[in-house]
Amino acid sequence: MGRFDTMKERFDEHDLESGLFLKFDDGDKHLVAFLGEPHLKEIYWEGGKSYPWKPGCGKPKVLKTSMNAAVVEKTKNGFQVICVKILENSKTFYKAVAKMDAKYGIDSQVFEVERDGTGTDTTYSVLPEGAINDELRAQLDELELHDLEKADEATGDDSKKKGATKSTKDEPATIITQDDGNDLIARLKTLRASLGEKGDAMMAEFLAKFGIKKIRELPAKCLKEAQSWVTQEEEALRHAAGDGEDDAFA
Repeated sequence: MGRFDTMKERFDEHDLESGLFLKFDDGDKHLVAFLGEPHLKEIYWEGGKSYPWKPGCGKPKVLKTSMNAAVVEKTKNGFQVICVKILENSKTFYKAVAKMDAKYGIDSQVFEVERDGTGTDTTYSVLPEGAINDELRAQLDELELHDLEKADEATGDDSKKKGATKSTKDEPATIITQDDGNDLIARLKTLRASLGEKGDAMMAEFLAKFGIKKIRELPAKCLKEAQSWVTQEEEALRHAAGDGEDDAFA
């Protein structure tokens, strides 16, 4: 193990435990035990953001599902609960979960969920990882589940909050590296082009949120938050592109 690996694990653990929703970037995978009943809500997408769908709103209705999920890690004796999150995704994802339930029973298994891709070119896989033993079952039975009907993505996701992130006197605002800047610029350029006439507004919102005039001026400490912000916008665009049952990403 490298000298920075332990530090990275601590940062990753902190990122996982913060917020209400379980987030995935490209290549991320989590071990989860699904809990409770799924919740279905009706939304529509506009300007890269989702809003509750209501009859007469003039927007196409999109179905989105969510479920409580205990995030776990492997141990010598089985699995250990890390935290409880809300796993929110498309109808295609939950069709895959339903297939796993029919074949294995989701109440008896831990599953590995992995994301592959970014933007509109994204897929999720759901695979059985191992049986829930008595020790893990006892942990799961003691967990307090989130109220899915009251959960609000805007309050659960700090990356959606308004206002720029400011540096403090105790933490110098060193800027992102050239490689990180190049990657962020490439993703934002693709996103802006995909949004068409709304792309410039998206860029203005990004710059205003982090209090910068150029992407390369982003403080290094804000990189993770900026990447999560872009990922959410890509997810919104991906869902907005879905137009029916046959859409693989709907």
